[in-house]
Amino acid sequence: MEEQNKHRDWLKSHEGLRFLRNAEQGNTNRKWELNYSNESYDPTINLIEIGKRELIIEYDETSKIKDSEKKSTKEQRENWMNEIIKKVESENLKFELHDHKGKCPHLTLFLDRDATKEEKEAIMKNYASKESEEFLDTSLCGNHLIAVPYVKHWKYGTIKELVKSGGELILNVVDDKFKKNINNNPREFIVKNIGGITAKIVSRIKISDLASEYGIKKGTGTKLYHCCFHKDEKPSLSLNDKKGFFKCFGCDKSGNIIDFVSECENISKEDAIIKLKERADIIDYRKRKEFSGDEITQLRENVLLNLAAHHTRDATELLCEYLERHENIYVTRDDIKAEVWIYKEGIYVPNGKTYVKEFCREILGEAYTPHIANEVINKTETDNYIDANEFFNSENVEEIPVQNGVLNIITSELKPFAPKNIFFNKLPIKYDSTKECPSIIKFLSQVLRNDSDIPIVEELFGYCLLKDYRIQKAFMFNGSGANGKGRILELLKRFLGPENCVNIPLQDFEKDNFAISLLHGKLANISGDLGSQALDYTGNFKMLTGGDIISANRKFLSRITFTNYSKQIYSANQLPRTYDLTPAFFRRWILIDFPFTFWPEGDYQKLSDVEKEEKIGDKLKYRIADPIIIEKIISEDELSGILNQALAGLKRLLSKKDFSYSKGIADVKNMWIRKSDSFQAFCMDWIESDSQSIISKAELRHAYSEYCTKHKVTSVGDRAIKETLNRAYGAVDDRKMMQEGYITVWKGIKLKEYQENE
Repeated sequence: MEEQNKHRDWLKSHEGLRFLRNAEQGNTNRKWELNYSNESYDPTINLIEIGKRELIIEYDETSKIKDSEKKSTKEQRENWMNEIIKKVESENLKFELHDHKGKCPHLTLFLDRDATKEEKEAIMKNYASKESEEFLDTSLCGNHLIAVPYVKHWKYGTIKELVKSGGELILNVVDDKFKKNINNNPREFIVKNIGGITAKIVSRIKISDLASEYGIKKGTGTKLYHCCFHKDEKPSLSLNDKKGFFKCFGCDKSGNIIDFVSECENISKEDAIIKLKERADIIDYRKRKEFSGDEITQLRENVLLNLAAHHTRDATELLCEYLERHENIYVTRDDIKAEVWIYKEGIYVPNGKTYVKEFCREILGEAYTPHIANEVINKTETDNYIDANEFFNSENVEEIPVQNGVLNIITSELKPFAPKNIFFNKLPIKYDSTKECPSIIKFLSQVLRNDSDIPIVEELFGYCLLKDYRIQKAFMFNGSGANGKGRILELLKRFLGPENCVNIPLQDFEKDNFAISLLHGKLANISGDLGSQALDYTGNFKMLTGGDIISANRKFLSRITFTNYSKQIYSANQLPRTYDLTPAFFRRWILIDFPFTFWPEGDYQKLSDVEKEEKIGDKLKYRIADPIIIEKIISEDELSGILNQALAGLKRLLSKKDFSYSKGIADVKNMWIRKSDSFQAFCMDWIESDSQSIISKAELRHAYSEYCTKHKVTSVGDRAIKETLNRAYGAVDDRKMMQEGYITVWKGIKLKEYQENE
């Protein structure tokens, strides 16, 4: 228990770092788990990332110099470590020495700020003896996992413990005594082999010309220049135009043409590159702000150095290690078609392969080949597999990313983005609880029949954010053209983000084998101008709105199993006929009427004064259309405001467990049939079953024609009439002998009394 408490306390001081559980020698290449927190304490954690304010000094048995076969003894390593401890103790620096039965003792120093790899290496070399430098484990200066004390060591199986500690002072990273160890290694070999943008600059700009512009004078009778980095009486600066390299034999500064400009003008290397590219008239079509900084420069040089030495595998390993340290990637486990998902700005997108290729191209420059990129992709895939069902069904149903964080749509709590949370959607809106949307509310009032429908629309907007289908409803916006329903759908798309929506007609779910899979990860299926083709089968529609687990085909990809949360929203000038007259179909629908007409100004002016004053309720039936109304009402503040209204609508919806919609199943069925099938509407008003009755087809057709004329609806053909009478009334067509001869009749129905229908 004592060891476990020590382990817990040690981990507590390292919160926020990446870690591994149950690591062993053969499985340390797994994907690191993110952001350790003491709340999720686990005694099996035995590898954790080194903190940026910690410097760990450790010696290896083998030399770090390339092609060197030198080895150090255990006694040498212990002596070197003791020398460092003496220096640290003499400066009263805070330190901890951990050891596990003499295997790999390591010394931890504590820094006053986050330090770069280069700074840590400089500090390490300051305290190490010259003869021991080549055995220092400099990998511990970068992003690296280290064995955790007080728990079984991942490699040796022993328990690492604290054996010595002391000191009080925190080490000052910017102390002048460390600066002499930074950038003091000759880089001529690297410069000689480097390609890409540096080679282009060197081929177009002479470093000696730059020196003249900076006022650096050449010595008399020598090829050397007077160094501008220190005061030299004798020329000591060598400039190599062919390689773009400089070296001072006085102050020992050296580097390439980019380093030269950076030092002379006291600017960053990135700014130096920009300046040199402008001067050399080099256009970089692949500018990427992510790929910048000292670390990326060092990576580029190391990768190109390995390629120059024909060590392609080592080069691709370096690229993979960098990607896996700085990017969060998941690869769905599939032997046929794996998908590479990468974390970008709060969500995971399926563009991992293209991102890796772009990254390789940026690093390699002219040395890029598809073979290298594919090798990096293959290695990255192997390191980051995850079960597809686990990945695709791991979203938190009550959270959604917005522009300024992850929003809990139930509690309205906003928290920072975190790669460990898997999301596929992000709203193009900032959450600001103080904002309102008067322009959007005014617009809704203009296009909806009643202002009482506005809360329903707010609830719909909020329901689209909830990633489940606990309330089994779909929406149908109905009305003739130019009535505003398309504008509301456009507003909803702008609210959710076009990338979070699809447009699949209702009928396609029963016909298109791949249509259902397109709903995965989408917030809404918004399909305007629905066709009038009949709905022969509605099983898939009821499954999509029922919260069922769905297995769907995907084009050129493996099948996907998921629970649909994409809300089904349609609009139609004329509702499609349906052969499904069951309550299970009609209880799923909310029908919103759009009775007004918005004319272009020229057409509106042609209306009579009487028509212009015609009203539906207390609102004018005809008005002038504004073709850019959506652009006018979707400012950043208005979108934040409608998000607040949507959240309020969602809370109202979940509290009542239903929408603020007053019509029942019978009302919806009646409205649907009347708006979709004029003959069914005629039958509802005029036809009743009577097994003893007959009616001639001519008489029925005449009554139906008069009905269509009176109600200004389109009549259907004989086939549709027969299907309706057979299915709904059990009527059969027959022939009957009359005085004038045989006539065709319908048996089993009759016309209702005329008075009933006045």
